[in-house]
Amino acid sequence: MNSAWWSRAALAALLVTPMAAQATLPSPIHSGAPAAEGETHVYPMHPSTGTDWVITADTMKYNGTDGEIAALGNTVARYDTAQFVTPRLLGNHKTEVYHLPDDVAWTDGARQIDLAVRDLEYNAMEDTAAFANAKGYYSRLYIEAGRGAFSQGANTGILQEAMVTTPSAVAETPDYRIEAETITIIPQESLLAEDVNFYIKNKRIFHLPRYRVNMEPGRSSSVASFLPRPSYKAHNGFGFKAKMEYPLSQRTEAFFNYAWYTKIGFKPDIGVRYYAPYGEWKIHYSKEESRLNDESVWIKKRPELIFTSRPYHFGARPIYARAQLDWGDWKEGATSGSHSGYSLLLATDPLRLSERAELTLATGYWKDFYGYGDMDRSNFYYGARLDYDAGRTQWWTGAQINRLSGETPYRFDRLDLEQPAFVGFKYKVDRLNALGAEYTWDLVNGDLKHADYTWYRDMHSLAGTLTYRAKDDEWRLDVWAKDF
Repeated sequence: MNSAWWSRAALAALLVTPMAAQATLPSPIHSGAPAAEGETHVYPMHPSTGTDWVITADTMKYNGTDGEIAALGNTVARYDTAQFVTPRLLGNHKTEVYHLPDDVAWTDGARQIDLAVRDLEYNAMEDTAAFANAKGYYSRLYIEAGRGAFSQGANTGILQEAMVTTPSAVAETPDYRIEAETITIIPQESLLAEDVNFYIKNKRIFHLPRYRVNMEPGRSSSVASFLPRPSYKAHNGFGFKAKMEYPLSQRTEAFFNYAWYTKIGFKPDIGVRYYAPYGEWKIHYSKEESRLNDESVWIKKRPELIFTSRPYHFGARPIYARAQLDWGDWKEGATSGSHSGYSLLLATDPLRLSERAELTLATGYWKDFYGYGDMDRSNFYYGARLDYDAGRTQWWTGAQINRLSGETPYRFDRLDLEQPAFVGFKYKVDRLNALGAEYTWDLVNGDLKHADYTWYRDMHSLAGTLTYRAKDDEWRLDVWAKDF
């Protein structure tokens, strides 16, 4: 029920969020347009044939003694959820090794494969495949490769002399891409490229010996994360932002995220992440921004250690829990000292009320401890958000109630609104443009706090928003890659 080209990556940059800008778990009760992924490729799904091969062809030859098979002319072979369309198939029914020496159209919806390959050798017993001249879609990516091998049992694809981009960037010359001697893709987990070059159209931007992308669901990483993305905010000026990740081991990566603006200069976020089976550890040095009473507030975290658990779902129920811990040193102007805290979140996945409506509920608790002034602060909150898709128009509304106790010595993590309520809409004018508005009130006194008017623009592989904040008389521009 979401716009095809809206991105989760834009939410943090757009409108007011009711949570404090700190190391707490973000509440899903955010303001801003409904979040959605970029354009997605639809993988053909074929009915399962179980573990038996079903082969049709103009001519079939079969030797029952040794198991040899030859299918000649207009051959269609199906195995489980995979389908192979090719002129010839040669193989052995007993060893379950099959050779398809010509061009092959290989589709498998369950494994996100929609490829044109050549010289395919498929071992059904070991669940492996080797091929040449691959071109098409694999694991929500568009790939081209001179040679490749899939080990489906190990859930791994290895591509040689390969190019990878995202579906929205596909063109005769992709808008952006990476080329590498070897690319290893583990669906829903990671992409690792070795000896990799980064391109925007035909221009090579830079080279790295290794490059890793986290492909776990919900992550904002992408093969296009390296792209500098333009941004404008009246209080910061024009600027660019981007992020890079470099693998140190199978579960560990260094990252370098940055923003640069004409008015405030360079703002880095540098550190190391470790992906444990139970969650993510991160230690980093950063300069981070929040908004308080329509003013920009920056803080240095030097450094900060954060642990964020994986979401824990309660069986098949659409409800999950998460936890987060953080320790660090904060500096804001003349105020500095240690900071630690923890946060807990209990929330639902979007609950389908009808074909067009979804409801999200959330509650949580967080507590902060400050070395400066030996202060502490806590918050218990709860909220709800309703999204409604009326076709060309999308509506959303929500509210969050925060019950604060104690104080913070920093302006950075103060709540702009303790009890915000918001309502907004987005109208799709045509295939490339949409217009929208959102209004936010303070439930404590009923005052209208924000009135924001946004133009949404689709730019093939990119999308952008231009927002006018009428109550603040301020313009904001954000551009991002649609696929992350």
